[in-house]
Formats: sequence, structure tokens, C-alpha cells
Amino acid sequence: MRNIEQILKNMSIKEKANALTQVNANVVCASSKAEITGLDANLTLDTHDLASIGSILNVDNVRESNKIQRKHLKEDPNKIPLLFMLDVVHGYETIYPIPLGMGASFDKELCYECAKMAAKEARISGIHVTFAPMVDVARDARWGRVMESFGEDPFLISELAKETVKGFQEDIENTGIASCPKHFAAYGAVEAGRDYNTVDMSLYRLRNVYLKPFKACVDAGTKTMMSAFVSMNGTPAVGSSLFKKILRDEWNFDGLLITDYSAVKEQIIHGTAKNDKECAFLSFNASNDIEMMSSTYSNYLNELVDEKRIKEEDINKSVLRLLKLKQDLNVFEKPYFNESIKIDYEKNRELVREAATKACVLLKNDNILPLADDNKKVLVIGPLAEKGMLGNWHSNGNRLKSISLLDGLKNNTKFIVSYKKGYDISVNSKDYSMINEAVSEANKFDYVILTLGEDELMSGESFSRADLNLSKAQIKLIEELHNTGVKIISIIYSGRPLVLSDIVDYSDAIVEVWMPGTEGGNAIADLLVGKTNFSAKLPISFPRTTGQCPIYYSHLNTGKPKPYEEYNFGYKTMYIDCSNEPLYPFGYGLSYSMFRISSPVINKTVITGNEKLVVEVDVYNISNRKGTEIVQLYIHDLVSSYARPVKELIGFKNIEIDRNSKTTARFEIDRNSLGFYDENGKYMVEDGTFELFVGNSSTTLNSILFEYKNE
Repeated sequence: MRNIEQILKNMSIKEKANALTQVNANVVCASSKAEITGLDANLTLDTHDLASIGSILNVDNVRESNKIQRKHLKEDPNKIPLLFMLDVVHGYETIYPIPLGMGASFDKELCYECAKMAAKEARISGIHVTFAPMVDVARDARWGRVMESFGEDPFLISELAKETVKGFQEDIENTGIASCPKHFAAYGAVEAGRDYNTVDMSLYRLRNVYLKPFKACVDAGTKTMMSAFVSMNGTPAVGSSLFKKILRDEWNFDGLLITDYSAVKEQIIHGTAKNDKECAFLSFNASNDIEMMSSTYSNYLNELVDEKRIKEEDINKSVLRLLKLKQDLNVFEKPYFNESIKIDYEKNRELVREAATKACVLLKNDNILPLADDNKKVLVIGPLAEKGMLGNWHSNGNRLKSISLLDGLKNNTKFIVSYKKGYDISVNSKDYSMINEAVSEANKFDYVILTLGEDELMSGESFSRADLNLSKAQIKLIEELHNTGVKIISIIYSGRPLVLSDIVDYSDAIVEVWMPGTEGGNAIADLLVGKTNFSAKLPISFPRTTGQCPIYYSHLNTGKPKPYEEYNFGYKTMYIDCSNEPLYPFGYGLSYSMFRISSPVINKTVITGNEKLVVEVDVYNISNRKGTEIVQLYIHDLVSSYARPVKELIGFKNIEIDRNSKTTARFEIDRNSLGFYDENGKYMVEDGTFELFVGNSSTTLNSILFEYKNE
């Protein structure tokens, strides 16, 4: 094993700066088909600089990785192998549902297994590091990157993110890859849901909502982390001393901090740096180790050391972090990827089929589902049914090897399936020419399965939306289908919550399937005919109208609470044209089974110090169908020195129950679940009365009171 301390001693400052520079694969390999995922930063790197570069992103395949590595090791004076990095967000070749769909599963073990599978596929394909999981709290569905998040709740995100980090990094020397949670921090709170926009918030809110999932990833042992594009409270995250203080000083994170694509130079556009040299100073001073797709470190770190504005020993710390990661990944011993390793793709497809099944949320069911699996005639309508919906950031997923809804119905049911396109998929489509043809056919069929929502590139980075309604063509189509009297099952593909208010009354059933991945069509077909059962819950609130955004369940109480009608004009906190409540709340989701949850029982009414409170509920399956209920535990601090949310999720359990049976769900709570952070990061647990809620969504009123006392 090579001595990384000795390697460091042999490096010049210039070589160290180059090692901390990351470029796209096509910069070093002209034949590369590497995707360009950001702005051209006008790199000013000569061949000598590129010879000692430290990492590459967006490599296309394992042969390309090995080709680049061989060339690099011939030219690098210190013979330090490269790291290859890529956004492996929800699978590499075998694609599981988008993270928002994985959030709907509320399944920690599933997130772990899917991440471990993705890591193995990526590692044999030439990847060492993934820019995932994305752990930004997403509360505004207009923001395009909602699809990359696990949802709106910091506890849910934290629990799933920890397992995702562990899954990626399992056996990191051989088959694992290093995780890089992103985007540190508060990117999910951009104003008006516009990507890359400004964030302005209190430190109290930052610490109690947006930082929690990042801290969970640090506690789970993530090797790296990515800083955000955006400015927060007037300072770009990439140059924020606040984030350095939190990440390095408070949390003692000693892994690599990587900037986002060209974010260092964007400080000039933000107006906080006048030139490249200041960009380098501010970014490095904020403890960013790796500069992605700009060359200010390479060009100016040496000069900044000479000017005594930064210390070479701090550069050494950054380089050692990089070398340590390479050591952890075993790239010094094995710089090349084995191109002959085989993957059991059939086994992986079984896993992602399970994931897609557990991600689909049943939103409405007027006793129409499950459909009897017989020779009924089914008309499938909508262009989203024709292709496997992998979703944005699907890495090397192959759509030709993915299962569409049409494929799934034909492969897994006895239905006589016909298809009509019905409309063009576009947010601005006003082409109604195909509607009449689809509607005229509907009466010939027993059911219509209508696919609605978004195509893959209507959500994701830079795909924000000002209007979350379905297109006019989609709404007109379902209205006219409804008028025929045919039974309609609406299948919603999306990377975010959409406004479904216009279709609820016209649909006999509604299923949110997100972007379900490689086996999505098979999973949906299984659910529709009852071969499998629905269990998923919404990880994010669905608004009634776009004007409600941002909308989330764990809001603060207001000074003029319900009932609103008691107050005169000027004192209402509601809209005059819409309810405050979402159309479908966080934690909501139906099943073919029927569940009932008893009143909670606690082992004591007062806990002190580090004592644990035990909460139990009996969960009854009062149906003839085995199923899984996701039991959710919420808390509310009745009186506090700071206003606290009306409810906060602090626990959940996936409980599988046989038909006509019951089981007991048991939770343990201690003081760590009861407190909050002040603006300075101090965790505070105050004496007082708390209300516990246990139910199957965030709207539950099934509660009990207890007291907490510090010793």
C-alpha cells in the first residue's frame, strides 16, 4: 500500500491544486460522449495541468475509464490514479424509481438494497463516486429537482438517506462507491421554486429543517459531500463561512467537500467575487476541497499561498482527504476496472420491480381496483403508456430494456389490450386532434386505463414549472371520457406533485406511479390486477392548486387559527378561493386492505432526563387481504420558547399483517426526539407537555399527552 503522506510530500503546490481540480471526461478524452451537465467554465488548463488532475466526471463506460486512467498514469509525475465520478441517482443500468418514489416506500431496507445494487453496477462500469443521495428538503413542487429528493420531511429524508449512504458504500474497496450527498445546503428552498434561485431563511429554520438530512449522512459515514449552487442569506453556498463552520467545526466532517458544476466561478455572477482569483480564495476558504469544472484552484492557489492569504498546510489537508478517499476505494492497488465481471441483471430487475411496486401510491379507489384478471377489454390511452418511464438522471439506463405500461399489461394480465395515443405530452399542448378518436373508442371497452402527467424531461434540474396543472389536452380528454360513462383508472406519471383537482371527480381510481424505472410497467400491472398490494404513502403533499405552493404538513401555528369564519376580513390566514389543506396530505395512501389503528398507549405519563417513553398501538387488518400499513408517529410540543410545528414525524414502521389479524406497533422515544436547535446550533429539550399522534397519515388526530422533565 502506498504511503499517502509520502506522496503528498513529493507534490508541488501546483500539482496539489491540479489534484483538487475535476473536469468532464471529454476534456481529457476527445472521443468521450460525456454528458455536459453545466455551463462551460472556460477551463484554462494546459497539458501539464491535465497530467496531474485528480478526478473525472461523467465518464461514459468502463473502457473509457480504463483508457483515461492508463493515459493519466503514464503522464502524472506522481502516478496518482484518477477517481471517476457520476450522478448515479436511482440506479446505473437497472433503474429503480426516482428518489421521490423511493420516499413513498418509507422503506429503509429497500433504499439500502437498491443503493448497494446500483453501486455494484456502477463500480464495474468505471465509477468510484456517485453524486447522491440528494437530501434537499423539497416543499415547493414547482422546483424541478423535487424528483431527486425523498420528500418534504427532514426525518423521512434522514432515515432513507442514511441507508442509501450505507448501501452505496458497502464493501467500498471492491464493489461499493463513495456517496456524495447534495446540495449543502438549503437548495430546496429556492424562492418561487425556480431552480438556482436565491434562498433567504432564518438560521432557526435552516438548522431544524434543511440541515438535518445532511447531518444524518455525516453520521452514516458519507465519504464526500457537495456544496450547493445557490446563495443563502446573501452568500453563495460555495463561499459560505457559515457552512464551513457547521460542516467542519460543529459536525467534524473530514471527508471531501466537492463543489457543484462550475459553481466556484459563478460567484462572479452572484456578485460576491470580482475575478477568478477571488473565486478560488472564497471557495477554498469555505473548505471546498474539489473544484468541479472550473480551474481557479489550478491557476491561483499557488499565488494565494505566496500572498499568505491561504496556507499550504490547508491545501495539504484537502489533498490528504482526496488521497485518503482513493486509499479507501483501493484505487492505488487496483487503478483499473475489471471489464469481465458479470452482473446478475435478472436479480437486479426483481429488486427494482419490488421497489416500483412499493413506490406506487393509490390515491383514490371507488371499488374498481383490483381489476379482475380475465378477458376484459381494456383501452390504454396516453403516450406515457408506450415507453419505459425511467425518469431524469437515469444514468446508463436503457429505455429499450425497460418495461412500459403497455408491455406490463400484455405480459402480466389476461386483458385484451388496445391502445390510443389520445394527446401529445407537453405542458403547453393544445392539440386536441387525437381526443375524438380515443373517446369514440371508449364505449367498446370495459375499462380505460388513462396515463396522465409528465414526461421524463418535464422534471429535474432546470425543469421548474410555474403551473402544476395537467395540460389542457389531458383535462379535456378525461372530461370527454367521463361523459361516455366508461370506468377510468388514471395512472399519473410525474417527478413531482401535480395538481390533480381537475381529474379527481372524473376518475374511478387514481394511482401515482412517479417515474417507476426499468420494471415500472410490470409493477403497475401487478398492482392493478391485485397480484401485489399497495402500501406506499405520499412523501410530499399534493396541492389543490399551484398557488398553495410551498405546502407541507409540518407548518407552524398562526395567530389567527381555525375556525377561519370567526374572523373578519383582514384576519384570515386562509385563501378566499381555496382551502388551506392539500388535496392529498403527506403520509396518505390507500391499500386493498383495510386497517384500523387503536388509541396509543404509553408506559408512563411523565419521563425525566434520558428515560424512554414506550408507545404502542394495535394495528388491525379488518379485511380479507394481507397487506402492509405504514404506521406513522408524530409529535407536537405544546408550549416552547420557539414556535414548533403542528406535527413532526419522529418514527414510522412498515407493518405487514395477515387478513383479519392484528399486530402491535411499538415505538421508543427519548429526549433526542423532543428537542430543537436554536440559531447557534445548540440542541434544546425543554420541560413541557407533548402530544403524540399515531396514524396512517399526517392528518391523524389519534393522540395522547405526556410530560417531559429535565433532571
